[in-house]
Amino acid sequence: MSTDTQTPARVDSPAPWRAAAEDDIAALAASKDTWARMPIAGRIELLRTLASNTSCHAERWVRAACGAKGLELTSTLAGEEWTSGRGRFCSVSTG
Repeated sequence: MSTDTQTPARVDSPAPWRAAAEDDIAALAASKDTWARMPIAGRIELLRTLASNTSCHAERWVRAACGAKGLELTSTLAGEEWTSGRGRFCSVSTG
């Protein structure tokens, strides 16, 4: 039995995606009242659409997560990205 001991790369400078992520978070925060007023049926439809779109971009999600963590795509640690990131989001958003 082997254990993957690969550790994520150390990052000394902000990742290039950080500014875009912060902008996205700001946009979500600005929309919180719209979400709060949305009828349940609208929320369900939106979450189903998000889950479907997320599944369509699963490989891209996993590649980005592995890249941000400095993981090789063939690493056993990369396998966690399929279940803990994208997979978890899809299972929660679809109930």
